[in-house]
Amino acid sequence: MSSPPFRFFSPRSESLGAEAIQNLLPSAEVTHVPHEEGRPEHFAIVDEASGLEAILVVEPQETAAEVAEAFRSALAEDQPEAADRLQSLNDTALVYGLLCPEEALPTDELRDLVRRLALVLDAYLQTPEAFYDPLGVLIVTLEWDDLGEDDDWGEDGDLGQDDEGPFHLNLFGARPEPLTLAEVANLFQDAEVRERDDIFVVELNDFEIELHPWPQEFVAQAIPGVRRSILDLARGTEQNMAPNLLEWVSATEQVWALMGPDVEPATPQSGEFIERATALADLLSGFIYGHGMVLSSDGPLLRPAGHPHDGKQDPDWQPSERQRRRRVRNLALLKERQVPVYDGELFVDDDEDVTLRSPQETARRVLALLASALRAEDLSLDNALAILRDESDLSPKERAFIHEDDPDPQTKQVLIWRYEAIYFLLWALGHFDELPWPTGMADMPRMMGLLQELHKEESFVDGAELRSKEELLDAQDLILRLHWAVRTCHINRDPIPGNFDWSAPDELMPVTSHPGTGVIAERHLAANWLVGAGDDLEWDDVQTAT
Repeated sequence: MSSPPFRFFSPRSESLGAEAIQNLLPSAEVTHVPHEEGRPEHFAIVDEASGLEAILVVEPQETAAEVAEAFRSALAEDQPEAADRLQSLNDTALVYGLLCPEEALPTDELRDLVRRLALVLDAYLQTPEAFYDPLGVLIVTLEWDDLGEDDDWGEDGDLGQDDEGPFHLNLFGARPEPLTLAEVANLFQDAEVRERDDIFVVELNDFEIELHPWPQEFVAQAIPGVRRSILDLARGTEQNMAPNLLEWVSATEQVWALMGPDVEPATPQSGEFIERATALADLLSGFIYGHGMVLSSDGPLLRPAGHPHDGKQDPDWQPSERQRRRRVRNLALLKERQVPVYDGELFVDDDEDVTLRSPQETARRVLALLASALRAEDLSLDNALAILRDESDLSPKERAFIHEDDPDPQTKQVLIWRYEAIYFLLWALGHFDELPWPTGMADMPRMMGLLQELHKEESFVDGAELRSKEELLDAQDLILRLHWAVRTCHINRDPIPGNFDWSAPDELMPVTSHPGTGVIAERHLAANWLVGAGDDLEWDDVQTAT
């Protein structure tokens, strides 16, 4: 056997057992050979079905840290920036080497074994040409001439791909319910979506996206490595992490490998692929990671210093006095109930920078949401359309749904929740005196009784009036902070009080079971749409960043 340096730098001090390797390759025979003088501990792996043969060597524990430091020091001489991204190598407790016959390089079986070993060992991986994090995300291409003969382990940075391999990202979802084919098809209505074996295939005009689910047993094992790798990426690139990013990583319930077009990262196709990937991330309450990026649908989660989302558009940026007063007022309201708060510089836009939707557009949006919600409750197409002043008031996704003969049940549920957005917009139009504390859902009989009369009256649209900009921005700011609290509790897996009052809580409930979670999300969506006319965003494109 030759020995190309497939090395695994693991922070786990307990050596991997034969049973763990057997679980990775159920059809293989795995033999453990303990350490003896002149012979290191190793595992012989033989899989007759695939023809795979390999030896996994456990290097002496007392030399592991020395080996890791020697590697990082040598890298620092040639590629110091890359070495900065490998600070977690200092945590190395064990080093493994994988040996295999030259004719085995590369095979799908060997690639799969290497990927799985990296995950199980929570290990950084060195191949003959590159260094990867435990997820197979490229950290650096190695430029040393003495690392071994060229093989086909992927100069382009995708572990196990050919030189022209597909663009690869990992999707981490905090939602416990598995992603379904129907959801993917509904999200990508301009594509053909099908299932092949255990993967989903999205066929677009110019390329395909494959969604490969990670085995559930690997998800929890991978989380510590993901945390370390993101920390190293942030340090090495001198970027700031979004608040609670690491807690968000810890909340991961499912992971999908997304294989995209055979292109380099900086191309139009890769841009579309990233856009599609972030839409999937939003569906799973998650984020994507790969190619030096950590993104959610709200934007980058690793940001250069002074990123606008941190309240600092440039080093000299300061919030206005109105923004400061608004923040202080709402923090006081939240702290009275001991609601978790973000004490950093989190602001909605200043009054002078905001263009509100017109009262008439707002009233027509209420009718569009009402038609969609009632259609989701099986109102006939004709009756749903009769609610509208014009079908063009519907967003593209609403229009597609309303005309669908057999709509997706999950989309129906999403649109039924829009009653809470309707309530907020009716309050903004002055039809309700106050926004109740989000302990439960809207008073549906009262709201539907009002709408039954209002939607017929021409004055509902033509005579519509909005509350003052100051009042609407006060509400948006409070909702933003409430949404941050809910998301933070979800990420930390903390329950929330049924009465949404941490100072005098009644029963504690999981975030996903509390009706206020959906109420706040819908109010946030409606508020951001209402104050975002200057951004010229369609309803379907409005985001609720916290």
